[in-house]
This record gives sequence, C-alpha cells and structure tokens, in this order.
Amino acid sequence: MPPSELRNVEIAYMMAKFEHLRRVAIIVIDVFGVRDWRMICAALLHDSLEDTKDITPEIIEHLFGTRVCQIVKLLSKCPKEGYIQRLKTFGDSEVLLLKGCDRLDNLRSMTSATGEFIQKQVTETENVLMPLWSDNNDHRIVHLRTLIGLELICLKNKLAFIKSA
Repeated sequence: MPPSELRNVEIAYMMAKFEHLRRVAIIVIDVFGVRDWRMICAALLHDSLEDTKDITPEIIEHLFGTRVCQIVKLLSKCPKEGYIQRLKTFGDSEVLLLKGCDRLDNLRSMTSATGEFIQKQVTETENVLMPLWSDNNDHRIVHLRTLIGLELICLKNKLAFIKSA
C-alpha cells in the first residue's frame, strides 16, 4: 500500500475508538484479503456516526473522500428507521461485506451475553441479514455466509446448553 493510502488508514485507526472496529478491520484484511484503503477506513469508522457526536459525515468525507463517507453512512443506523431497506437498496458488495464482517465480529464476541440477547442476535441474523447476502454471488460474500452460518450453529448449541442447565 502506498504511503499516502497507509496514512489514511492510520488516521481512520486513530479516530476509531472501540476495539470492535479494529477487529472488524482485521476480519476485512485477514479473512477477505481486502487491501483497498477505502474499505479498511470504512471498517474502522463504520460505527462512528452512531457512536460519537465528534465525527460527522462531513469530517469523514473531507478526510477520506466520498466513497468512504458513502459506505459509513450506509452502515450507520442513523436514522434507525429504514436501515435494512437502505442496505437492500443501496448496499453493493463492499457495503454488504463490511456489514457481514461487523455482524461476524458481533456474533464472535458474545461470550458473556445472556441467552435472550444471543437468541435475538441469532434470529435477526437469520431472518433479516442473511437474506441481504443470499442473492449476492461475490466469492467473498459466499465465504462470509459460510462463516456466519458456522457462528450461528455454535451460538445455537450454546443456547441449547444454557436452556438445559
């Protein structure tokens, strides 16, 4: 990656205030082989608009350009109403891949979550998010569906164990 692109990734990393954002970026890079600095910056910033008042779309666009800003805005639940419909309508393979990496990390990090919360996440993933990825034949999305499917199996087993205990 050229130094100017690496600089953009470093700035996005400094702006990313939560460990979750770093893990999502690592999934994007290590699991899916993404090297596009825009995608890496968007992964690091994907929750920034809903999690902080310090970062605005204007700041993101000024620092990282229109594409990073578009991706972050699409991945933001601001406003929450219409979020899934926006992803269905405007989410291309890159946006859907980042949303999937976000969910994959969320599923993987539910080590101390309650059974009720795990069930909510499993249901939402199966009924709302998996259909977003089902018609996409991008090889990365196909791989993502498999990884998420495996995480869902693990969580269902955990739920069965919790209920039986």
